[in-house]
Amino acid sequence: MYEFTLSCDKIHSNFADYAQRCWEEGIKQAGGAIARIDNDRNCNVAIACDKPYIKQIKSLVMDTVTEILAVGYKNIYLRKALGITKDNFVINTLINTMCAFDNSFDKECIRAVVNIEDRVNLEGYYNFRMGKVKGKWKEVAEITSRNDLLFSGSAFAEEFLSYLVETVPIGINNLSVVLDKNDFSLFDSNNKLIVPASTLYSRSTVEEEAMLNIICLRPKRIRLYCDRSGVNGDFVRLVESLFEVKEVKNS
Repeated sequence: MYEFTLSCDKIHSNFADYAQRCWEEGIKQAGGAIARIDNDRNCNVAIACDKPYIKQIKSLVMDTVTEILAVGYKNIYLRKALGITKDNFVINTLINTMCAFDNSFDKECIRAVVNIEDRVNLEGYYNFRMGKVKGKWKEVAEITSRNDLLFSGSAFAEEFLSYLVETVPIGINNLSVVLDKNDFSLFDSNNKLIVPASTLYSRSTVEEEAMLNIICLRPKRIRLYCDRSGVNGDFVRLVESLFEVKEVKNS
């Protein structure tokens, strides 16, 4: 039998929520068990599965832990290093995009130090085992600050976002985005539902989550279904600025 527990500080409960969502279906299919145990200080997600499924569950665990440390904690690190305290849709989108892009090196380094044979405390790894990765993040923060990429205003940040999008090859030809106040869905050219990525930022809005996914998918054309009056106006404006939007319809 394989048993594993992921723990994090209560302030970062969104990471435990994410892990639980990632693991529930796989654990269920493996006939295993998953439990969420929180207290005043910590959040814990415990799983167990029998021998025939250990390899695939370990792979799932490693992928999830790596994603949290490489994307979620990078988001925390950059926001603190750059002194970002106010919510701004364009700035938040840029930070989320910087965390999602070009993280293969980060993930490789993290995989080399994470031991999923034992309990993983996320703060322990972030504080004491990720010096090499955090050194790279520090360089990113210094370059960003030195070139005033965030503090010259949203317009300059939007220009940088445009540059980042242009450097990414076209991902899919057509993307349909259905968005309301509470959720969003993504569909490919064959109307197949796309599993979304997460910003792993605790204060992220629905529009910011959707925007990151659109940027990462880099579609040639977008069909956007939303009620303009019910969503952040900067979301629609930025989508239309960065991509070819075929139509915007009320969802």
